[in-house]
Amino acid sequence: MQISLEKIIDPSSLRGIGGIQRGVEPHKLVSAGHRAHLIAEALGGKAFTVGRTRPRNAFCVQAANAYYLFAHRDYQGYRSFFRRFFHAVPVGCDIDHVLSKGLAARIGVPFLLLAAVPKSANRSHASAERCGIAPSRQLYLGKTFPLDERMFHKVMGRRVNKRQSAAVVRSGYVLGNNHAFGLTLKQRGAWNLAFCIDVIDAGLAPRSILRPI
Repeated sequence: MQISLEKIIDPSSLRGIGGIQRGVEPHKLVSAGHRAHLIAEALGGKAFTVGRTRPRNAFCVQAANAYYLFAHRDYQGYRSFFRRFFHAVPVGCDIDHVLSKGLAARIGVPFLLLAAVPKSANRSHASAERCGIAPSRQLYLGKTFPLDERMFHKVMGRRVNKRQSAAVVRSGYVLGNNHAFGLTLKQRGAWNLAFCIDVIDAGLAPRSILRPI
């Protein structure tokens, strides 16, 4: 009798989902931007309207064989927009803006990346935001904004203070933090789940009607 030493990874586990090699790398992903075409250009992809949703409210960017959804910070239907597009939401997750609406208003950026964030982490960050994230004293001249460290931890499902001090969290948006480091299979699984990268194999996203912007 032969015994196989090959490790079998459940495709529905975090490690299995982490094995899906598509999507924009964390240090290249855009959390917010001023125009759809500027966001698409930064991601190396193309921007599309989705069904009857007006692009001034929300739109999709297809990049690196994945789909990323952006919504205007004042658009109230962003949760329904996310659910209609992917037809499913990871269990135990909230749909939320990666960059908080209040901070986006202070910086002056309208369109925000959407993600499925584990409830405990999302609500931890929301609580910190309600307590008051200090507006940055920097002048942001860019047209798109990469994820800073706090946003990266939020997407990864990490609560406030898990990897950063309260003072750093309250400092606002910190430009210049890029995450040019590798993720383990399990970490990439959490990352892929946040943007529903795993559902593309099931043919869910292409059912939406996409038109170039």
